[in-house]
Amino acid sequence: MRIAEITLKPKKPKPPLTLPQARIAGLKQSIDRDRQRLSQERETQRRQRREEQQRKIRSNYVAAEGRHVSAAASHTAGSA
Repeated sequence: MRIAEITLKPKKPKPPLTLPQARIAGLKQSIDRDRQRLSQERETQRRQRREEQQRKIRSNYVAAEGRHVSAAASHTAGSA
């Protein structure tokens, strides 16, 4: 089969939607948009929770390091 033998059928233009069909199509589109917004909001909240957990872990680590350093410094200063 040659490429010249293959003919593409032109797409027929769709007739305009009736008012009820347009309403349904609009509702379907809004549902899709709302689902996308919901998933974006959930992801944003997950990211914020992860960042907050990381901040807490870092602050606890830094605070623990500070206690060890100050305890060691006071211990060596007291014996000298």
